[in-house]
Amino acid sequence: GVPNEYQGIRPLYLVITNDKGVPVGGSDIQAKSTVNGQVMELLAVKAKDVNITANQRLSFTHDLEDRLRPGFYRVSVYTDIGLLGAASFRLQ
Repeated sequence: GVPNEYQGIRPLYLVITNDKGVPVGGSDIQAKSTVNGQVMELLAVKAKDVNITANQRLSFTHDLEDRLRPGFYRVSVYTDIGLLGAASFRLQ
């Protein structure tokens, strides 16, 4: 249920960080997003423009430049107007 005012063509940014919030290697796309009224500087590994509609699923695929070390990571998807979603995972 995306409100009408947020629908339309929007840039999406895929951000991957380690457990300390440090972006992984290859995070070289600089962007800004407004989250809870605060402007956030982003370093993304991928960006694309998507036509956001009332109901939809989004997907990203990205080949990392380097292998990730074992540990905890967070993948977040932002648009220029906020965080769309995030997930955490652990590599052993």
